[in-house]
Amino acid sequence: MIYLSRERGQEGPYPEEEVRRLHEAGELPPRTLYWKQGMPDWRPLSELLGETATDEALARLQPPPMPPTAPATQAAPTAWAPVSAAPARREWSALDGLSNGIVISYGITAVLTLIDVAIGMMNRPAPHATTAYASPLPLIAGLASMAGWVLLLIWTYKAVKNARRMDGDSTSISPLWAVLAWIIPFVNLVMPFFALRVLSRIAKDPRPGYWEDENAHPLIYVWWTLVWLQFAWAMVYTVRIYTRVVESGAALHVVERINVEFYGSMLVSQTFAGVIALVIALTIRAVTRELEKHRPQE
Repeated sequence: MIYLSRERGQEGPYPEEEVRRLHEAGELPPRTLYWKQGMPDWRPLSELLGETATDEALARLQPPPMPPTAPATQAAPTAWAPVSAAPARREWSALDGLSNGIVISYGITAVLTLIDVAIGMMNRPAPHATTAYASPLPLIAGLASMAGWVLLLIWTYKAVKNARRMDGDSTSISPLWAVLAWIIPFVNLVMPFFALRVLSRIAKDPRPGYWEDENAHPLIYVWWTLVWLQFAWAMVYTVRIYTRVVESGAALHVVERINVEFYGSMLVSQTFAGVIALVIALTIRAVTRELEKHRPQE
């Protein structure tokens, strides 16, 4: 795996085949330097390609001359380099185990929730019923969902760290901010979508200035559309019930009817929750696979 420095900073790592492709496409200027594991310092990329090093590239390897008026007793400057003497290799955080845990947790959530919906539809309460069908499945599904959510926070932190490692920190999303985006009220209605979209785009082409032109995985859009449909359903139905209660003066026959409708609304909300749990699990798995394609070969 090879790191590159075109003008400033560093990029990568890239497979050597990708570096040669970039060179042939004319995307690497003559000043480009490269570094890979085992090298003591950066060298002109032309040496890797079997070409003669350009003066521009060699100039980037030379320290600046001492000022002619510098006092004889002045200490020599410390080591100078146009970029770091060796790339700061941040550890790659493994994501496969976390994504598998998320898939299992949210998969259990989805299956149990949809089973509970099916059972609930077969046990709809009568208008005058004082009790309704009760099941332990929502509790178990809730615990599985909570476990998946915790794993999702950990996955988000590590995935953003990996993405910033690949694209040379060109994205403004920090690992901590990406995690808080899932937690802070109202912010979590928007920012998780943008964070996952950025991760998916970086995974397709991590080069700074290039990933912005990539499209995110389509499952991300499906997932976020379902989230907003569920939110809109809950808001509209809440307003509808409140309006009917106020207009009727809380008459008994209206309240009884609302109880039955509310039960049906809960089944719809549960269905949304089950499908969303399944889609977010598949989304995380898909983004993980895209990111893992760029995992450095040790």
